[in-house]
Amino acid sequence: MKKATLLIILFCSFLGCKKTIKKQKENIKKPELSIAIDFPKPDNLDSFSKKNIREWKEYEVLNSFLERFDKISPNEALNNAIELKDLIASLKDSVKPKILEIGAFNTRLNVLENEAFRLVDMTYISAIKAEEVNTQILKIIEVFGSLNQKINTLYSQKRFEDAVLIDDNNYQADTLPVKKERVKKQQTKPNINTNTNTNTNTNTKSLKKLTLGNQNAKSKFKKIPTKKDN
Repeated sequence: MKKATLLIILFCSFLGCKKTIKKQKENIKKPELSIAIDFPKPDNLDSFSKKNIREWKEYEVLNSFLERFDKISPNEALNNAIELKDLIASLKDSVKPKILEIGAFNTRLNVLENEAFRLVDMTYISAIKAEEVNTQILKIIEVFGSLNQKINTLYSQKRFEDAVLIDDNNYQADTLPVKKERVKKQQTKPNINTNTNTNTNTNTKSLKKLTLGNQNAKSKFKKIPTKKDN
């Protein structure tokens, strides 16, 4: 009887220890998902790009929302996943500045949306690890940074093209009066070829006149026969 009682006590103690160990593991896992981590900030827009997209409200809303991810725990990130996905979808469907309506930019938007969907999927995984969530947060930040880089590149190219166009217009404006003056001078300048031809014709007429004069003189003064001729 005593042995049976002892076995029961030992069995209950074993079960109690097993539950305690399991509970301790759960307590260890839970704080990991609640620990806030500092994440690197995405590449920002430069001042010229900000100035040109200030009317794009959907971008401003998303950019402001992503500031929450500068320091966030996996649990908080999972709680914000659905709202983040909706904001990205709103940005994708919004009326974007014309310069951004290109395939390369839309591709980055699609990648950003896919990464947000992946974070939403993690909310349904009960055994999700904190490290996996943190890795996914970092991917979203990096893709959003590449989106900003593309915006900066496109507007930097636009600024360069505008500067070249202005310089070209200034060059044409500066040189146009000079060109007009040159044309005016050419129009008023005496025609050298015409004068040369006129002078040539005058000289030819004079030469002919002189030749005719000599012939007239010869015909007027006939040769007088000399004695030797007789």
